[in-house]
Amino acid sequence: MTISIQKASLSNLSDIQQLNLRLFEKEQKEFCSDLDINRTYSDNWSNYFTERINWQDWAIYIAKDQEKTIAYLCWAITEAESYRLILDPVAELENMYVDTAYRWQWIWGELYSIFLEWCKEKWVKKIRVEASIDNIEAIQFYKKQWAKSYSMRLEHTI
Repeated sequence: MTISIQKASLSNLSDIQQLNLRLFEKEQKEFCSDLDINRTYSDNWSNYFTERINWQDWAIYIAKDQEKTIAYLCWAITEAESYRLILDPVAELENMYVDTAYRWQWIWGELYSIFLEWCKEKWVKKIRVEASIDNIEAIQFYKKQWAKSYSMRLEHTI
C-alpha cells in the first residue's frame, strides 16, 4: 500500500464526485433521509468542485492508494458571521470523505494537518465545520483535533 496526498486537479474531478456520492449516500442513509444525493453530478455541484480546485482561497486535497483516490477534503475561506466581534475570515471545512477500507488509518489526520497548515499560511484565525448531529464518528474526530461545540441547528419537518 503506497498512499500519497496531493492537491486535487481537474483531472481528479470525477474521483472526487464519486467519493462525494458515497458521502451523501452514507449521510442520507444514516442521518438525513431527505438529502439529495443526485446533486453530486449536477452542473451546480460540478462547478462547486471546479471552483474549489482552481481558486486561491479554496482547496481540495485527495489521498490516493497508488492510482485509486480513497479520500478527499474540501475547504474554503468564508466570512465570519456578522454578529461576531472579530470579523476575520474563517476557514470552513466543507466536506470530507475517507473510503471505509481506509477509515481508521492516518489519512484523516494527515488531510487535516494539510488543511491546518494552509489556514496558517492564509492567516486564518478560526476554523468551522458542520456535522450531522448523529455522526458521532465525525464529531469525535473534529473534537479530538480542535473543535469545540459552538451551536446546534435544529429542524422540524411539518
